[in-house]
Amino acid sequence: MAARGLSVHPRRQQVWLRILLPNALVVIGAPLIELWSGSNLKIYPDMGYILGLGSLVVFTFYGIWSYERTIKNEPGAIATRDAIAATVVMLYLILLSWAVFFRGGATENSISKITSDLLTSFTSITAVVVAFYFGSITIDQVTRHRQVPSKASKTTTQDPPQDLPERNE
Repeated sequence: MAARGLSVHPRRQQVWLRILLPNALVVIGAPLIELWSGSNLKIYPDMGYILGLGSLVVFTFYGIWSYERTIKNEPGAIATRDAIAATVVMLYLILLSWAVFFRGGATENSISKITSDLLTSFTSITAVVVAFYFGSITIDQVTRHRQVPSKASKTTTQDPPQDLPERNE
């Protein structure tokens, strides 16, 4: 039981160090950079959020991909599929919350036309990514199930029954 506990702890530590800690640092640091850039950079007043969003995307993608490849020993295609899906969904949720809750993307009563069109397009892209993600997982499971022969198929395909006459065609 103690050996089992030791093998779980490093995995949790790896998730924390590879994904959660860098993202937490970005979430804490982006508003600080935003405060500084809003008063010091007149050309790019939203530099903190721009850098924060870019960093979150990179850290999430690389963190999930490297965790899947090194800790879970998944093939590259599966790790990349999982990293893309998680990154696109995270990016969509962040952009949606920014558009809804920040004044820059909204007018007095509603979201501006450009913001609405961009959110509609990105919603479609996210829906396609999520659909392909779950579709590819299903296809992956079906092909793996077909490749592993079951015990019932082994007993039926070994020898034909002796009481049936052989066909000569």
